[in-house]
Amino acid sequence: MNKQKLKPLFLVLLGLLVILPSVEAFGRKDRKISRKKAEKNSKKFYPKPSQGDPNERFREDPSERAKWFLFQRTYPFDSIPVEARRKALASIPKNVIKTQQQSSQRWNLIGPAPTSSFPFPNWGLTSGRINAIAVSPSDPQTVLVGASTGGIWRSTDAGNSFVPTSDDQVDLAVGALAFSKSDPSIVYSGMGDIDNNYFGTGVLKSTDTGRSWTRVSNSSLPTNGQASQILVDPSDPNRVYLAQFARLDSTSNTRFASGFFLSTNGGVDWVRTLPGLPRDLVADTADPNTLYLGMIRVDMPNMPPGVYRSTDKGATWRVFLPLSFSFAVDVRIAVTPADSRVLYAFVGGVTQNSFNISVMVTRD
Repeated sequence: MNKQKLKPLFLVLLGLLVILPSVEAFGRKDRKISRKKAEKNSKKFYPKPSQGDPNERFREDPSERAKWFLFQRTYPFDSIPVEARRKALASIPKNVIKTQQQSSQRWNLIGPAPTSSFPFPNWGLTSGRINAIAVSPSDPQTVLVGASTGGIWRSTDAGNSFVPTSDDQVDLAVGALAFSKSDPSIVYSGMGDIDNNYFGTGVLKSTDTGRSWTRVSNSSLPTNGQASQILVDPSDPNRVYLAQFARLDSTSNTRFASGFFLSTNGGVDWVRTLPGLPRDLVADTADPNTLYLGMIRVDMPNMPPGVYRSTDKGATWRVFLPLSFSFAVDVRIAVTPADSRVLYAFVGGVTQNSFNISVMVTRD
């Protein structure tokens, strides 16, 4: 088997290794972690291989790993204070921030340098993860990318060069980006990285094609959340759809499933119309009323994981492709632009103690 055939398999396995530990911890009631408890259990978080067995790998508990990751950012508190970073940023005089930005131009970058890809050297230099890419519908030279923890970057030369445009925002974990087709000057960004527990503070909006950003979502949308996808109604720039994968309860430092949210006033107010763990969201290319949502869990009675369809712009949902997994891991969807009746679904999950991956298609 040549390297070209191995690449898709490697990517699938790599993605599942990242997603599975994150999903496994949802719904558990984590107890508060004290400093003494964390220090006492340091060996549990970072166990050593057994003596005499050089092939044994490091054992780990994904849920404990997630709690330890959060603990390091909450100490000396038992939970992350609500809006703490935003309040801290707001307390800094603007002239101080401006001076810091100007003085940073006198510094020269000396490292760290990008790394070369280990599995596939022909990938060239690799540095960090990109969660989102959005191209302006009116100007293909304007490209926005969202980094997992590096903010939003903008290019006006079709991706040959980029400049950061969201460094004045309090959180830089970008989950999704979407231009408005009816008004390409408007762009929305769903904040929060679902893969490594970097939570965002809601939804950012730009009215100048991504040159500057403002947080617009209010308390109707969980402020500590992780966005998996965001879309804008093709005929209404104020109607926004958000798939928020998870939220963090600041009082208990516990992660909970979130769901699908709908805004009709430009991302300010939000209503959740389907609770659970949404992994993907796509729109029908021919019918703007129809949306498809990939759910790895639905927190409603008798509603299995799978693909859900809405024919009323996200107001209500019905199962379109039910999955029989006892534990679903991923549900991704793609609508064929040339024929919206053709849909593909990439699904993965556990059935009878075995892991299964499938690509499914419907033409009706």
